[in-house]
Amino acid sequence: MPTLSSAGIGSGLDVAGLVTKLIDAEKRPLQLLQMRASTANGKLSAYGKVKAQLDLLRTASSDIATVTNWSAKSASLANAAVASVSASATSTVGEYNVEVTHLAQSQRLVAAAVPDTSALMGTGTITLGVGKWNGSTFEPSAGATPVTITVDATNNSLGGIRDAINAAGTAVRASVVTDTSGARLVLTSTATGTASALQVSVVDDDGTPTDSAGLSRLAYNGDTTASAPGLRQAQPAQDARILLDGIEVLSSTNTVSGAIDGVTFTLRGTNTDSPTTLKVSHNTGNARAMVDKFVGAYNAAVTMLADLTKADPGGTASGALQGDAAARSLANSLRSLVTRMVPSGTLSTLAQAGIALGKDGKLAVDGTRFDATIASGTADLQSFFTATSGDEAAQGIAVRFKSALDSILGSDGTISARTTGLDNTIKANKRDQDRQTARLAAMELRLKKQYGALDTMISTMSTMSSTLSQNLTQIAAISSASNGNN
Repeated sequence: MPTLSSAGIGSGLDVAGLVTKLIDAEKRPLQLLQMRASTANGKLSAYGKVKAQLDLLRTASSDIATVTNWSAKSASLANAAVASVSASATSTVGEYNVEVTHLAQSQRLVAAAVPDTSALMGTGTITLGVGKWNGSTFEPSAGATPVTITVDATNNSLGGIRDAINAAGTAVRASVVTDTSGARLVLTSTATGTASALQVSVVDDDGTPTDSAGLSRLAYNGDTTASAPGLRQAQPAQDARILLDGIEVLSSTNTVSGAIDGVTFTLRGTNTDSPTTLKVSHNTGNARAMVDKFVGAYNAAVTMLADLTKADPGGTASGALQGDAAARSLANSLRSLVTRMVPSGTLSTLAQAGIALGKDGKLAVDGTRFDATIASGTADLQSFFTATSGDEAAQGIAVRFKSALDSILGSDGTISARTTGLDNTIKANKRDQDRQTARLAAMELRLKKQYGALDTMISTMSTMSSTLSQNLTQIAAISSASNGNN
């Protein structure tokens, strides 16, 4: 907005100050618009906070209204050294006797000792297969393709054969172990279980594939006798074996799933002839966590609405939504939802479920009563929160909350309608402010011209008056001189 910064050029009139005072007197409508804009922006920001908090309450309501969330189970094993256990929602509550007689393990084959890793082992081919030994008969595992490794003058040392096997990308890991007798090639299956045993077939360039010289010393045909030529079995391929209430369960790995619906064992050790107890129970901690989350979100929403709608007679500490009918309606809706009964189940009020409503309008979990309620099973508490009867009056309290908050937070809900209205008000206010600003700018220009012209006119008249006065003084002096001469 243009301004005048100097006094009248010749008149001494404070043109700038006069114009400023006149413009200030005309600014009241603009100032009122600015105050209204500040109030509307404060309300819009407040509704943004309310929306965020109600969305948290909706999430908590949705969690507690979801039936499967009440089906969480926990599992514990009396002898934790035997296995760690976990349970899913599909697990059946109960107790089981558990005895682990064998852990799953991979097969390990060891060659006869040679002086060191540079010792030459002969040339030819080594074929590695993975499968199951039934006596002297080998049954390759489905999808397991034997891998043949060529051993020639470039890799026929013990270390070279080890490296060639590892580079082939087979289900066999090769290593060299050195003991007091020398260096030994060790082949270990990378998987556990009886179906991951190894077969090592050799074509020895020395023409004798069954002796203990050349590559033949690295063959393995399932013979586990100590005197057998070739590789010696140091550890057999073995399935894990568990007895569940006396029923045998075998697993190729030490992670056992499916033996009991929803329960997974991760085996750590054996307890042959000393069964331990597995207990599968309702996970009451999960239910308490959901209820605590719901109560916390509800209390935060109630507190926020109370702070935003509070009235201060002095007018200095009133909430941003003080006097806002929509905000008061939201607070009333929340209070109504927690005080309504659920008549269709054993539990009909929050108090019966161990959740008390205080005089301040906030909820609090009565730990003793809640624990007593859930100790008898989660079915009644679950129904109280999750019942989905077609009759709204018979629905669970969390289902009601979820439905009500979906409506409040929806595109046609209270929050959206109120924020849209406030946004439109702010935009209209901005247009009105722009018009007022333009009006004041035009007025200032007009006043500047008017008072500038007045200043010029006064200056001109002052100059004329001074000139006239000087002329009259000169005339009087001439007249006086003329009379003296006479």
